[in-house]
Formats: sequence, structure tokens, C-alpha cells
Amino acid sequence: MFWKFDLHTTTSHIDQLLDREDVSLRELMEEDDVLQECKAQNRRLLLFLSQDHCMQELVSLITTEPPADLEERSRFKFPNIACELLTSDVSLINDKLGADESLLEVLYHFLEQDPPLNPLLASFFSKTIGNLIARKTEQVITFLKKKEGFIGLVLKHIDASAMMDLLLRLISCVEPAPLRQEVLHWLNEEKLVQNSQSSSTLATMRKDNQMHPKRFVTSSALVETRPIRCRRYGGRPTIGCSRVAGQCSRAPQEHV
Repeated sequence: MFWKFDLHTTTSHIDQLLDREDVSLRELMEEDDVLQECKAQNRRLLLFLSQDHCMQELVSLITTEPPADLEERSRFKFPNIACELLTSDVSLINDKLGADESLLEVLYHFLEQDPPLNPLLASFFSKTIGNLIARKTEQVITFLKKKEGFIGLVLKHIDASAMMDLLLRLISCVEPAPLRQEVLHWLNEEKLVQNSQSSSTLATMRKDNQMHPKRFVTSSALVETRPIRCRRYGGRPTIGCSRVAGQCSRAPQEHV
């Protein structure tokens, strides 16, 4: 007995939405399979998401406190989806985010607010910048080096675990090797080690033995002068050595 199969690809609901001229980003983000379609390189979806106004909205979502009157379970729904889309490791989105300084400025402005940072937004910010450091390294490092107060802002928020993650990636996981050395030289010029050692947050936690594993890793990386083995963000292990690089592998272990 022979069965007749329909071999035609079923059109997704996202494609149906994209047929509408007035479709909004929020409507697409409501779809359960939007992230799956993004990672599957749905060309129409990627072209929509990479539009200037959509990228601005996505970045704003991960850096702006949601309205307090929303239900707690839904307050961070769209910021979380926005972060997943921005860090989906799709070249078109990475290229757009890394090359557009207006988007990088919005991200950077997140650091300019007074502490404490919202921990969820801080994690979205750190994940997005961390992905850019791995995928659009030269563009992002060039942008950050132009910001005279960057190191001070990161240290101002160093009590946030997400900022520790970001700092650790910046000091130990930049590739290729020549650019890593350039970054470490820049961090030395910015007196990262001295400023971090004088950080009241780090000093207090060291004294009270209350340092979180991630903070221990980062603070150790700032003061050790030994080779490190660091797994790149989404890549293979790399080895480096400098005054501001420490030993990730011998510190307390935690999945990052």
C-alpha cells in the first residue's frame, strides 16, 4: 500500500505575519517559534529584525526597566526574548549590532545609571556585549576604548554578577592573540588592577570571605601573572598570559 505524502514545506505563522505590511516587532516576538526561526536563518524574519527601528527597539528592551505596573511574570518577557534574539549568533544581527555605533551607545548608556543595576537587565546587557566581544571583537573593542570612563563604570557596578562575567571575558577571552595583547595593554593603561583592588565591594567581600565564585575568578584574574586557559565565548579553549590575566581553571568552578 502506498501513501501519498505532501512534501511541500508548511508556511510558518511568522511568514504569514510578515506578509502584512503593518506587522510589528512585538507581534513577532509573541510567536513561540520566533527564536527558532531566527536561528534557522529565516531570511524574511532576519531582514525584518535587522531594520534600524527593530534593532533600536530590541536594544532598548534589554536596557530599559519595564513598567512596574506589569505582572512580575510578564515584565521581563520581551526583554528576555530580545536578548535571545540579539545573541542568537546570527551573522546579520551580529554585523548590524557591531557596526552601528548608535546601538552600541544605547548599550553603553546602560552602564551610566546609578547602582544597583537591575540584575536581570544586567545579565541581558552582559550576555549581549559578551557575544559581541566574541563575534565582532575589533569593532566593539575600538568602541569601548574610545570611552574614557568605561572601566570606572564597570567597577562601579562590580557587585553585579553579570558585570563580573563581562569583565572576566574582556580580560581573558579576546581573540586573536594580537588583539588580546592590545586589550590587556589598554586595561593596564586604565589601571584596572589598581582600581579593582581599591574597589570597596571587592575589598569588603575578600575581608569577609563572602566572595561569590565568579567574583573570585575575576579578582584572581586581575592580580595573577600566570598562563590561563579560557574557553572562548562559544569557541575553543585559548591560552594567554599577561599582568591582568589570571587562572580561571584553578578558581572555584561555576557554569558561566
